[in-house]
Amino acid sequence: QLAVKEKTSALEQSTEELRIKTYHDQLTRLYNRVYMAEILPQLEQENAIPFSIIVADLKGLKITNDTFGHEIGDQMLIRVADIIKENIKPNHTACRIGGDEIVVLMPSTSEEECAQIVENIKNATLMAKDDPIKPLVALGCATANIENNSYSRLFKIAEDKMYANKINNSEKNYDMIINSIKNKLYENKYESQS
Repeated sequence: QLAVKEKTSALEQSTEELRIKTYHDQLTRLYNRVYMAEILPQLEQENAIPFSIIVADLKGLKITNDTFGHEIGDQMLIRVADIIKENIKPNHTACRIGGDEIVVLMPSTSEEECAQIVENIKNATLMAKDDPIKPLVALGCATANIENNSYSRLFKIAEDKMYANKINNSEKNYDMIINSIKNKLYENKYESQS
């Protein structure tokens, strides 16, 4: 009987580990695209209106990867994921759906609450240290206030706003990223000389 309990416990642990690997992004520990695809129909049925979505796109990841390597780019991505997790509510779900794109599903969240969360994430990234590169994000959001509003349409609105934000602030953000990279290169130069 003890052997059966041990095998059952091991099987339950293996099942839980498989579930985590299936539904989570290994790098950021956020949920992944597979989980998002599974949870959206459930959220649609619940009709948790108002429903908001945030689309976040990490800025400067490619240039960071090209300049310092993927390990530093990964650190930047993890930092942004942590900032997003720190600024959303327990009933919100953050999913990494692409290389540098994160979506936050926010049931029962008004447009005003969503805008405040976007502002908090933006401020947190601006205040973050260059650790090693400043973790900047372009953010877009959208809110549905009526039932039967298509989530794909809501995602498209949020994504369009994110791209507009990315374009509007591109010069200022490019300067911040370049300065951050210069500082890191300068720091690396003197570390290697000492």
